Amino acid sequence: MRNILVFDGVSNVDYEIYISGKNTYNAPARDIQNIEIPGRNGDLSIDNGRYKNIQIGYDCFVRYHYKNNIARYRNELMSRIGYKRIEDSFHPEEFRLGKYFGGFETLPSQEHKQGILTITFDCYPERWLKSGENPIVFEEDGAILNPTMYVAKPLVRVYGTGNVGIGGQTIRINNNPDYIDFDCDLQQATYDSTNMNQYVERLSGLYWELTSGLNGIQLGSGIERVVITPRWYTI
Repeated sequence: MRNILVFDGVSNVDYEIYISGKNTYNAPARDIQNIEIPGRNGDLSIDNGRYKNIQIGYDCFVRYHYKNNIARYRNELMSRIGYKRIEDSFHPEEFRLGKYFGGFETLPSQEHKQGILTITFDCYPERWLKSGENPIVFEEDGAILNPTMYVAKPLVRVYGTGNVGIGGQTIRINNNPDYIDFDCDLQQATYDSTNMNQYVERLSGLYWELTSGLNGIQLGSGIERVVITPRWYTI
């Protein structure tokens, strides 16, 4: 069975390219700043509360029609600009967001019929769980379980006006034309393309977060339905 790598819809299989995933199990570095203080032994460490990007490399082998397949695959990869979705068969329950990194260097055989190369992506630190893309609907109070050790910042769609409590944060919706979408990572509230931040009020905490373990969901009077796309991730 051939291993699969898909970058923004482009699959290695379509170009007769075989891949290895031995470098895909690495973890990103924590962003920690070390400061040397005169007269004090050791360093003072400041944790910036984040993880750095990580470079993920795939070793590749082109078995057939080297020149044609390499040219087509190279053009597909290098034409993609910005962060794109990356999936592979080594981690079937996860995906990453990354951008193609650097140039494109190959080592062909003497006859130029086969060749090897390494393709590298500069990725955000998260390994996003595909299960976190599934929306969960609440029409009454309930709870949601974060199966990871990391705080998730969900997408939340709210129908109705009133208070919504998720985990330790409560937000009041004062005006709602139909629904309001909350991107809790960007801390933005929108209806279609209209900014709705002026119609929402944070009563406790920041925008909703889903901490590790069980998180309570409270729908206040006037709230018809809440749809949560949790966006679980690991590192």
